[in-house]
Amino acid sequence: METQTSTNFQYPVDSGVLNPKEKDNFRVKNNSEFNNCEIFPVYEIHFLVRDTGIGIPATRMNRLFKSFSQVDSSTSREYGGTGLGLVISKRLAEMMGGQMWVESMGAVGGNPPAGYKLLDEKLGSIFHFTIVAECSIQTVKDKLIQTNYLDKDRHNLIDKRILIVDNNSTNRKILLKQTELLGLIVSTAKNATHALDLIAKNYKFDLAIIDMQMPEIDGLTLAKKIRQNPMYRDLPIVILTSFSKQEINIYHQLFTAIINKPVKQSQLYEVLLNIFSGKSIEIRSTNNNSKWNSQTIPLLAEQLPLRILLADDHLVNQKVALQILQRMGYRADVASNGLEVLEAVFSLPYDVVLMDVQMPLMDGLEAARRIRQEYENITEHPEKVSQRRPRIIAMTANAMQGDREECIAAGMDDYISKPIKMEQLIEALSKCKSVVSEGKETLTFPQSNLSPATDRDNNHIFTEQTILESKVIEGLKEVEALDEVIDIYLDTSPELLENINIAINQADPLILKNAAHSLKSISGTLGAMTLYKICQKLEIMARLADESENSTPAEAIDIFSQVKVEYEKVIAALKIERQK
Repeated sequence: METQTSTNFQYPVDSGVLNPKEKDNFRVKNNSEFNNCEIFPVYEIHFLVRDTGIGIPATRMNRLFKSFSQVDSSTSREYGGTGLGLVISKRLAEMMGGQMWVESMGAVGGNPPAGYKLLDEKLGSIFHFTIVAECSIQTVKDKLIQTNYLDKDRHNLIDKRILIVDNNSTNRKILLKQTELLGLIVSTAKNATHALDLIAKNYKFDLAIIDMQMPEIDGLTLAKKIRQNPMYRDLPIVILTSFSKQEINIYHQLFTAIINKPVKQSQLYEVLLNIFSGKSIEIRSTNNNSKWNSQTIPLLAEQLPLRILLADDHLVNQKVALQILQRMGYRADVASNGLEVLEAVFSLPYDVVLMDVQMPLMDGLEAARRIRQEYENITEHPEKVSQRRPRIIAMTANAMQGDREECIAAGMDDYISKPIKMEQLIEALSKCKSVVSEGKETLTFPQSNLSPATDRDNNHIFTEQTILESKVIEGLKEVEALDEVIDIYLDTSPELLENINIAINQADPLILKNAAHSLKSISGTLGAMTLYKICQKLEIMARLADESENSTPAEAIDIFSQVKVEYEKVIAALKIERQK
């Protein structure tokens, strides 16, 4: 069977594929600073996937978009698959404002646009989907840079020699293209050792762009080694990183500028232009404008005192959230299910409830509904007339269509994703108002027995880890939670793995969904993102099966095998991390 696609993301797309949703012409006001840009077009992009297979009978076409259905049950035996892909693809297209349909053998199924005319195809099938996308100011700005419209000082870049150091070949190619477009002469190195070899051979460089996270020798160590060479003591060094400013600002003497990944052409242009034009530039992270840093974060609780209730049924997640809150100066009470949440909220006044969505006995959605109903019904609870309802912030790892809307509809006020990041939590708490009267007794939770992480050597901060995300690990070290959280994970995760196995053997999608979600959640909290994604795939499969009242699909066995393999890697990596 031959499969063809009609999409191409690197070059201009045929005019028939991009359909303007509005009639306004594309206009950009003549202002090089883009202070008054007006970008009008919204495009509907139409994707087609053609194949020359056996085709799909009209009577069976609509079954394609139902969970775990195929045109012919024998297909799964011969070709594999469960029909899950089209269901998820349809949801994704709809989330992006589009639709999905299929045509075959002179018939059409799914959700075609009004007045759609069939293509004249004799063989096979054609799958279509559309998305709606808006052209951005950034796109226009990048285009103007490439076409020399933003170049009053661009002559300062011409023929400057720069060194790019990144172990990722794709990133190197992108950076090479971005810098060559600006007229620079570029050399690339695949790792720190290669870069030091080039420098030792007396290659002349005017600037170095270095990725922070590289194996063996990271960007921080490489910058130090470059500075030790008398010829390059004053070499401008631009560091590329996924870390926030506060995590690397103590090393500012090593770097001339910091750019957060992914690197945008306009950011790179601005930084290089300032450096080679002789302008003094502030050491900064290009996408971090937060007023909160390592000095001011502990003061947040003083500026915004809040009584907080944390609701999560997993001890790993509880410990991490409590330590992050403690880092911000807060204490919190803990509830392990929705029933405990109701008991706490109706007994004591809280400013904010951090609510996990999936909990036993009563989930976060139902608890939020009950809280909202109780506070609306003030005639039955006159003692609450003087109290405002606590702000409820949903915490969930789910990414399915409608999850956020479902939380808001249940009475929640905000939504943050798991694993929890300090920046996200700061932003969410900053929207809260203290409704607890000053001077009342403050509730406390038992003090943790955490001991400081044994390895806080800065040289290890940027070591690449393929199994555990180094940024997450360092974040847990930052709040002194890593050791205890690892111990809890090692103690509790085997039971979750066994629950997944039992659910698959019993073909029970509900148990599978809950167990996969739990393992996904605590794995993400520790930065085991590959395991997180595999568990998420298993959870989505079980969720769709449960919603359609089907049994657990056979494909779950294969995915569970992937879970077990990755789980063993995670356990080994955590044990190594624990011994450091």
